[in-house]
Amino acid sequence: MGQAKDIIRAELKSRSSNPFFQQVLSEYEKVAPNLDAYIFCMSTGSPTCVPPQDILSQWRAYGQDGRGASLTLDAFKLGRLVSNTPGLRINPVIYRRAIQARFINEILGRGLIAHTNNNPNAREATIAALVFATPLMKAPGFEEEHEWRLIFMPPQVDLMPRLGFRARRDFLAPYIDLIHLWHDLRPAMVAIPSLRATLPPLLPEVNPPLVPVIEMMVGPSGHQLLNVRAFSKLLVQENRTGVTILQSNIPYRSLS
Repeated sequence: MGQAKDIIRAELKSRSSNPFFQQVLSEYEKVAPNLDAYIFCMSTGSPTCVPPQDILSQWRAYGQDGRGASLTLDAFKLGRLVSNTPGLRINPVIYRRAIQARFINEILGRGLIAHTNNNPNAREATIAALVFATPLMKAPGFEEEHEWRLIFMPPQVDLMPRLGFRARRDFLAPYIDLIHLWHDLRPAMVAIPSLRATLPPLLPEVNPPLVPVIEMMVGPSGHQLLNVRAFSKLLVQENRTGVTILQSNIPYRSLS
């Protein structure tokens, strides 16, 4: 988020001779410091790996150094959950600096056209588009992750979620529960006519708040078979029927 804000600021400052972009920059600077996005990171995997999620760098960085598991989600069911929740969306991450700049330039160009055509909402719409874009950029060094993000950004300042916190390495990480988002926050959002109008009809087969897991791959630890047994018991306990369990093919043993 910090890097994305810097990129947006740089693009706006490069156009600071235009009063419209001066105003956009001023307004964006007001919202940027307190801009929150709650992100669940996903990946399409690597096209050079079979299976595509079996990537050693990912196991080391995000899979407890091989001791964890990778979950495969049903994209269709996840999409139905997203489409029925205001403020929730799925977007791919942009890594390359040239594409990031082109993306922001497109937003600014359209905003300027709207302003030139005397659209009274041009400035607000441009700022909203920049806010939308802020969680979508990441440093090029992460490109091999092929990341997609499930993003929740509260659509109004008075609709902030209840946060939980977990100790994560050297910082305290806030998070929100999908159960809370669906059962507590969503009814409050749907009660607002302008937000409710953005939603499709709620289909009866939509059954949140369970994340639609269809497959689990157990990481390449030294106790892989024990982990397979443990995860199998966990799935039964959580009533997760029909989830296929795979094992990583990488002959990796953690030194920790």
